[in-house]
Amino acid sequence: MPPIIKLNVGGRIFSTRTTTLAEAKWFEPYLEGRWPWPLDTNGAYFVDADPDLWEHLLRFMRRPNVYPLFWDTAKGFDYDLYNRLEREAFDFRVGKLGDWIKEKQYLKAVTVRAHPPVARELDDVDPEYYTMNEDYERHVVPRVRKVYVCPRGIAVHRGHPEKCGQACAKAQGGTPAEYEEEPYWEVVTIRKSTVFDEKVCREPETYGCAG
Repeated sequence: MPPIIKLNVGGRIFSTRTTTLAEAKWFEPYLEGRWPWPLDTNGAYFVDADPDLWEHLLRFMRRPNVYPLFWDTAKGFDYDLYNRLEREAFDFRVGKLGDWIKEKQYLKAVTVRAHPPVARELDDVDPEYYTMNEDYERHVVPRVRKVYVCPRGIAVHRGHPEKCGQACAKAQGGTPAEYEEEPYWEVVTIRKSTVFDEKVCREPETYGCAG
């Protein structure tokens, strides 16, 4: 076998080193010449497999210490892809990857933390900035509150009984304080942050996470 060979996987051509291909035990008898493996008309060795799955499998074989992460904020984990790639890994005898997926190690790589909701009045809400690993939800909720009314009708005393003095107390004449219902809008913000633990997707002395 030459050091670099072409593979025709389900109609797509891949080029790789034979040392990389040796990561899949399925190829051992072909690489060692114990089984015949004729070239096709394009000078490639045919492999009857799904080329899209094979792309992920070959990526792992090239960097066998970096495991794939198929996850995004909108859809979460791609369980269908993990399921099919697990079967492909075992079929081609890349047991290290197959076992990692079968044990669902990828579930440990992403943690979503929900923070306590924060409520503010609509007029007090300022623009907020957040990083790409954070997600915000805002809900506008109608509310009603009771507001103190000054017995003398002084506007600046409204909602602030501590501002009323002796003149206001005299005008009130010992009757209970008066309150009015006032509608207002409250904005409730719910924040979620996503934490990625790269140690789950890689072994020591490797960098990054495929996906």
